[in-house]
Amino acid sequence: MKILLINQGWFAPELRELGHEVHALGTLWTLDSQVHHPMMHIDEIIKELPNGFTPDRIVVLDNSAPITIV
Repeated sequence: MKILLINQGWFAPELRELGHEVHALGTLWTLDSQVHHPMMHIDEIIKELPNGFTPDRIVVLDNSAPITIV
């Protein structure tokens, strides 16, 4: 399953170990991709993911910061 993690990379290693393709996205430089524009629509985010990554599931993790994905 292709899983998009938003705001944090928590659980990415564990999900990858289970055989899932995972992409972590947010404002942190340690994630797979960074959101550079505040308040991006999820459709725009998916269009900009590398290698045509189209998630089967989207998991939004609370990082106690302002919401950047709408």
